[in-house]
Amino acid sequence: MDLILALLVGIAIGILIGVRLRSGRWKRETTKVISSSTGMSQRDRHPNEQRTILASRVERAEDIHQELQPNLQRLEVPRATNQAVSWDSQEVAVVKALEESSQEVIDHISRDKLRLALFLFLWSKGIRIKSLETKEASRVGSKLNSKLNQISNFMGDRYYSIRKLYKSIKSNMNEGEAFSLILKDEPNQVVSDSCQLANMLCSIAFLEEYHYLKSPRFILEAKPSRDPNALNFLSGGWLERYVKEKLVKIASQQGKKISFSYIMNTQVTLPNGNDFEIDLFFYVNDKFYWVESKTGDYHESIDKYSRLASSLGLQQNQAFVVLTDVDQDKKISLSSSYKLSVIGVDDVEPTFIKILKSHV
Repeated sequence: MDLILALLVGIAIGILIGVRLRSGRWKRETTKVISSSTGMSQRDRHPNEQRTILASRVERAEDIHQELQPNLQRLEVPRATNQAVSWDSQEVAVVKALEESSQEVIDHISRDKLRLALFLFLWSKGIRIKSLETKEASRVGSKLNSKLNQISNFMGDRYYSIRKLYKSIKSNMNEGEAFSLILKDEPNQVVSDSCQLANMLCSIAFLEEYHYLKSPRFILEAKPSRDPNALNFLSGGWLERYVKEKLVKIASQQGKKISFSYIMNTQVTLPNGNDFEIDLFFYVNDKFYWVESKTGDYHESIDKYSRLASSLGLQQNQAFVVLTDVDQDKKISLSSSYKLSVIGVDDVEPTFIKILKSHV
């Protein structure tokens, strides 16, 4: 594991051991450092307000560290030797990382304690998490969210059967234009899966209209919705969901044999100050993995992903880009040209199975 990450997670373990004895000294030292480094100057906040906010954050950090202890003990994280920084300063660094984050981020960490390892890893690389809440999940209800997961799984599992319909929907959805799709010469499986997908999308109003004219015409007619939820899902949100659902399902099958956590659609600020959205970042035992999903043009993005993967210190088998329409030769060519692995929709499940089973 990266030395900085090992140090930071080791810090959390160290805090667990000594936090009760050194709580007062920790808070005094933390107040000194954070007041000078997080922008809460005298002119911004009243001193009493600063102390109240900081005390609340530090107590919250202590609670998170204590609740995380059973999981951290299973991580078997290597401890750094010849530490140049004192434990007090290290403690300050961990609490400072939490202090720089929003209450929303801290709440997410408290709900899934292993997310602290993800959080500290990204923080150690200069990446600041702005929000862990998915944009799409915040806009839709639980019933629709469940339905969207069902549709995304159907689309991913049968992508090569529904590809023709999907491309027609995607090319017409921005304008909400009706279209006709001739399926006369297509295999029965393509016709059946295309009609089933159209029916599912129509049932949640992501298609405003849908008709299928049977033999001898074999024409599917539909009109995409321009609702923001529909546009977000059909433009690529379905693939992100599909990838996440596969990962969670396979991880759950491993039971307690692995330590696992993930974040999805995470809004972050990169070290250069640019905003970025991480599609999927997950943790298995002592390793981190990053996955981006693209349903459209990927040429401009893939170089950026490759450079970011390098800055994160991820190996090629830890950074992935999932593409919808790419043949085997192209996957091999792209993977050899960039410092990441390019895979197709049909590679998602076997790739995750290989990763997770390698940690059992």
